[in-house]
Amino acid sequence: MARIHHVQYMPKKYGGSETLISLIAMNSKYDHIIEYAQNCAAPNDARKFYEEIVADFAAVFDTDPIPKEDAVHAHFIFSGIPAQMRGIRTVCSSHCLFSEEFKLATMDATTDVEKRELLEAYSYFDALERELYPQAKDLIVHSEFHRQEVERKGGKPQVIELPVAVSDFEIGMTKKEAKTAIGLKDKFTLLFLGRPTYLKGFSVLADAFNLLPNKDDYQLLIVGDFDLNGNTLTYRPCVKVDGTLETTASVFVGDRVRVLPPTRHEQIPICFTAADVLVCPSFYEAVGYVNLEAMAAGTAVIGSNVAGIPYVVRDQQTGLLFRTGDSQDLADKIELLFHNRELRTRIVENGKDFVRQFDARDICSKYDALYDSVIEGNK
Repeated sequence: MARIHHVQYMPKKYGGSETLISLIAMNSKYDHIIEYAQNCAAPNDARKFYEEIVADFAAVFDTDPIPKEDAVHAHFIFSGIPAQMRGIRTVCSSHCLFSEEFKLATMDATTDVEKRELLEAYSYFDALERELYPQAKDLIVHSEFHRQEVERKGGKPQVIELPVAVSDFEIGMTKKEAKTAIGLKDKFTLLFLGRPTYLKGFSVLADAFNLLPNKDDYQLLIVGDFDLNGNTLTYRPCVKVDGTLETTASVFVGDRVRVLPPTRHEQIPICFTAADVLVCPSFYEAVGYVNLEAMAAGTAVIGSNVAGIPYVVRDQQTGLLFRTGDSQDLADKIELLFHNRELRTRIVENGKDFVRQFDARDICSKYDALYDSVIEGNK
């Protein structure tokens, strides 16, 4: 039987595409292999960045050619088009727009020169996306929001939702038991789980946490590759990899704040279960996998009212939305859920019902159907 080669530009310790690939592999009739463009980095020069990506993917496809009977599932347009141009059977997932990430990175710029470089990168990738998306065949997006984004670039995607292993998050532990299991006190717990970049909005949550009254009522669980700098956390700017360029989040790390490094997938459900509220303060998300996973674990969600988040976090129904970047509004929403148990319970129950439509067994059959079509249609 044909195999599916998932192609990414870099490995991550815990991310949406990694979760997607693992769930497809577990629920698919096909064998799945992951390929990486090992040398890819993210220099300031956008053109160089793209040229390196293309060169690295060319090496993946040319050094160890994909067997003719197999297919590629490319994660991002920049690997999908090189595969397609080589006559390889290709499915392409678009997870986000690079141009949007560069545009948002200007908010994190430390100098006028850096801001100008990032704006030039945004313009370059915007034009490149308008060139590449119309060429992509069998193009997938994972939310209605991102479908609209990609269509504005000239692409013609179909929506296949992100799969969620709902049963994996139903671990049979109470919140108190889960807190004990990871060394937390039995108090109202906020969870942040994500990559330590400006894009993910951690600084907004840090400021909101510092604004909360009656601070002893709350604790914050952070799961991510953050660095401690005294009693503060540092994280990387949005699209840079220069380790000297760090941003500091002013949140005191003590009894009320627990930082866990990126942890094994099987431990993630315990973190979600331990939390009373997951906070997704991102400035840009096509979907936001963590929101769906929190719902599956029976945890309330507060998310930024931006991009694809409101398509999943429906205000007052499956979660609460706050004004993007507004720490005071986020603090107010946290307080509301702390004091209003009835609202919190209703949101949790609605979220558990909502997320069942994303059950991996059902969603992954759609991916197999697409693989069938691509493989059979190109024989």
